[in-house]
Amino acid sequence: MGNFSQADLEYNFLGEVVYGISQTPQVSLEHQVAEHNGSLIFNWDAVEALFPIGMLDEMFTVYCNLLERLAQEDELWTVPIELLTSIPIHPHPPIPQTALLHTLFFAQVSQRPQQQAVISSDRILTYQELSDRVTELARQLGDRSEVAIAIIMEKGWKQVVAALAILATGGIYVPIDPGLPKERIWYCLQQAQVKLILTETSLVHSLEYPENIPTLCIDSLQTSPSQQPFQQIPKPTDLAYIIYTSGSTGTPKGVMITHESAVNTILDINERFRIDSGDRILAISAFSFDLSVYDIFGTLAAGGTIVIPDAANIKEPSHWSELIAKHQITIWNSVPAFMQMLIEYNLNHSQVIFNTFRLVLLSGDWIPLNLPAQIQKLSPQAEIISLGGATEAAIWSIYYPITQLDPNWKSIPYGKPLKNQYIYVLNTSMKKCPVWVTGELYIGGMGLAKGYWQDEEKTNASFIIHSVTKEKLYKTGDLGRYLPDGNIEFLGREDFQVKINGYRIELGEIEATLKQHPTVKEVVVTTISKTQQLIAYIVLQLELNITTQEIRSFLQTKLPAYMIPSNFVLLASFPLTENGKVDRQALSIPKGTQPELTQTFTPPRNQVEELLITTWMELFQLQQISIYDNFFALGGHSFLALQLISKINHKFQTNIPLSTLFYYPTVAELGNSLIQNHHTSLIPITLIPIQPQGTQPPLFCIHPIGGQVMVYQHLATCLGTDQPVYALQSRALNNSLDEHNSIENMAVEYAKIIRQHQPHGSYHLMGWSMGGVIAVSVTKELEQQGCKVDFLGLVDAFLFPDSTPTFTPNPLYELALVFGGTFVDALMTLDTVQQQQLREQLINLISVERLQLMMNWGKSQNLLPKELSEVSIEILQKQLELTEIHQKLLKNHQPPQIQAQISIWWAAQQLTPKLTRSNWSQYTINATYTKILDGNHFTIMLPPCTTILAQQLQEYI
Repeated sequence: MGNFSQADLEYNFLGEVVYGISQTPQVSLEHQVAEHNGSLIFNWDAVEALFPIGMLDEMFTVYCNLLERLAQEDELWTVPIELLTSIPIHPHPPIPQTALLHTLFFAQVSQRPQQQAVISSDRILTYQELSDRVTELARQLGDRSEVAIAIIMEKGWKQVVAALAILATGGIYVPIDPGLPKERIWYCLQQAQVKLILTETSLVHSLEYPENIPTLCIDSLQTSPSQQPFQQIPKPTDLAYIIYTSGSTGTPKGVMITHESAVNTILDINERFRIDSGDRILAISAFSFDLSVYDIFGTLAAGGTIVIPDAANIKEPSHWSELIAKHQITIWNSVPAFMQMLIEYNLNHSQVIFNTFRLVLLSGDWIPLNLPAQIQKLSPQAEIISLGGATEAAIWSIYYPITQLDPNWKSIPYGKPLKNQYIYVLNTSMKKCPVWVTGELYIGGMGLAKGYWQDEEKTNASFIIHSVTKEKLYKTGDLGRYLPDGNIEFLGREDFQVKINGYRIELGEIEATLKQHPTVKEVVVTTISKTQQLIAYIVLQLELNITTQEIRSFLQTKLPAYMIPSNFVLLASFPLTENGKVDRQALSIPKGTQPELTQTFTPPRNQVEELLITTWMELFQLQQISIYDNFFALGGHSFLALQLISKINHKFQTNIPLSTLFYYPTVAELGNSLIQNHHTSLIPITLIPIQPQGTQPPLFCIHPIGGQVMVYQHLATCLGTDQPVYALQSRALNNSLDEHNSIENMAVEYAKIIRQHQPHGSYHLMGWSMGGVIAVSVTKELEQQGCKVDFLGLVDAFLFPDSTPTFTPNPLYELALVFGGTFVDALMTLDTVQQQQLREQLINLISVERLQLMMNWGKSQNLLPKELSEVSIEILQKQLELTEIHQKLLKNHQPPQIQAQISIWWAAQQLTPKLTRSNWSQYTINATYTKILDGNHFTIMLPPCTTILAQQLQEYI
């Protein structure tokens, strides 16, 4: 633990330390500020092990400097403040390139006409032979200046000929994979305004093209030896190719790259890594993937040789190994997954074919931390380079030579920009972020694409002009930060950052932590959109075994509970896209996280069931639900339950309580209850069977403020099917005036109900929030009747301090309770003045008006879940009225002395700084045990906190 105070830096104008408290923080960084005798006292407590070396010192120095300036410069209070000195966006202008992609090739033809340029299984072409074929095809095509021509061919030498010929005519080549669905091929052809399709004879009868676009099979052309190259010379700023990449809307985007941009990257790579005529590259990347641009034009520009795998075996590591050994491959260029496949194959077959590698280029996806060591073990002479960037910036924009790996790394550094290219980490104000501060990555310089073909809207959204420097930048959507050594650390996609239960989570951080486990080879963490559960998909190292529980336990020592995935799925391998990247969309949802539908579909049998089925399908967005499907197994939760009950009461003109779903959780049962009209008479007023099955002693959970008990559903699920869980809900849910006049009277009734259900034996009680306070009084009542309470658990249960003045309702807190914590994060970001303004708007309104105002505010902040927005105002009004009564009962309550020991779970994040944790040890003659769960008052009862809570509960009950 580290302690930082202003005394360390001698900021005497702020005051002197006259008292202080320093303790182990329950968060990574705790910030303490106080005013004492006119002086400002501030202190940081931090877990230093969680921060990079030197980061805390730098942060604290900047913070102190800011306070000093605020104390001395009045104008700073009214203007945005730059914490660090502004850094220039770029140090120097890019150097223009005059060469063209195809002229780099033709320059090599004259130097080495008989050297092998392209090797494939059916043909070997020397530089001169390749030039002859390119020249002949170019003459056939004629002048095609700025005309888009598609290349639709299987992997092979003909793709190289076609691309060079199109460029020689001044045209733009558009690579399209013949294996794509017809609809996507046609979209690309029409959107790119393709005027001609170059293809091959073998595909003529298997593919169908638009009638208005002519086709030409280039394998049927005859060549004339040693002709002069076609002389149509485009400008460096003309387009060279359009590559289609997936769009977030599902519609492909055509990225426009000029000769100048691609040549800049190629020449830098060739010079930087000394690529020359002695090099041979295995071109395994798809022609429609931009790594192929370097495979073809980068290799030919250096006078090297391209070795092309057979189309039928393009993803077979056995085929790659054969070609590597046969043709003495010196350069490997692929996504990391392909290199992993190659290593695994050779380890399994006891082959060592890496002795010819001198350069390994890896890009396009995360590089596993253990992969470089595996490569170095098999090929110690190889230089390993991490490359990165975007299709929108000419293949690559940044590089990092991987030599030694720091054991503290969570990922391999992204590196530094290539020549004439710039990578910036900018904040939302488009200013450079300080070292260690996360921002969005922007690419500038000569590598930038012109934009997206025929799509001005998407171009303007992704390619922006910096307001100060006037430089064109590409907004990558990636996150990163500067490291002290000048390198950039890649932190994943911005859209891989998710918010679950109020926490903003970077999925890449969870993945990086999992990769630190010695048995984990590859990992992908994703979310299920409807339930917002974290799922970790893991591929283990060969011949190593581990249980998912062991993996979970490992993560619990590294990450907060809210970042622990709910499910772990072990796979033999990951599904890959055509380009060799992990296909996240192909990862199946593990059983138990998707809606659990009954095996046999039973349709509705009457009009009541038809109405219920229609309502359920709307709520769960499912096309079919059986009358025997269970509400909770389908993924039902408290908000959905509120919405469902609201709709049922409206459609059937009834007034069933929320707890009905625990008794009648299927359409068949609920429908029968409505038809027989016994849903109220059969349901006990208070005791609710959350999970009635099991052989263990039952756990009785007591309602929090507001009286509902559905909050315990997640916990009951995590405790398993052998642990019965019952909950005591308020008897006043339908009419707040029916509530008890004290917690003591409540406890008398609840103890009676518990003993009616369980006449003998020891008792297990638990309560969250106010439920914990009530549980203590119920324990006292049971003890007075001669019963023993073996387990009493309190979860974030607060008492009103004795010093609390006359009770005044806080409408913000009450509404936060009613809405289940939905608005908590947003309310906490408001400053004191804003909170007071909102509170004053609410305080004089009646309950219905308060709810409506808060719902409107939630909608305006885009915070209100759809299912909550459709709940009837009457249901929420009853909740609010009962919440106000419960707060008054808490204020007037004094807990009794009990004999039972108390187990306490506190949320690490306190929603109200002034509310101190209650000292429950003074109310028992026995021991108290305390644990901290990462979360706030509301998220502590939601996954993943409930998973941890359930595991710890099982140690006691």
